[in-house]
Amino acid sequence: MQGNSSAPPVVMTGTVVWFDSRKGYGFVAADCVGSYKGERCGKPIPRGSDACPICGAGVVEVFVHYSALSGPPGRRNLNQDQRVEFERVVGPKGPMAHAVKICLPEGK
Repeated sequence: MQGNSSAPPVVMTGTVVWFDSRKGYGFVAADCVGSYKGERCGKPIPRGSDACPICGAGVVEVFVHYSALSGPPGRRNLNQDQRVEFERVVGPKGPMAHAVKICLPEGK
């Protein structure tokens, strides 16, 4: 799955907002891309928030299709609130996740 933009993909992290395994798609809320005290904020934005509580940057939701999931063949599901890493590309209808990897909990 390739985007329409010639810009290189941006690697991001985020949290699954919802994913419908029957339909094979959902959305990921990207971690904050704003800046705080001159540095990239990068904080997870709490579900239900309209903006980052640290720097005030708006929420960016990214479309994700099951065909973009990395891992075992046949993977078709993400769980709500699951942490993921992905390449953000620009698709025909806006930002899309590509090469989605599930993040392991810290310490694993």
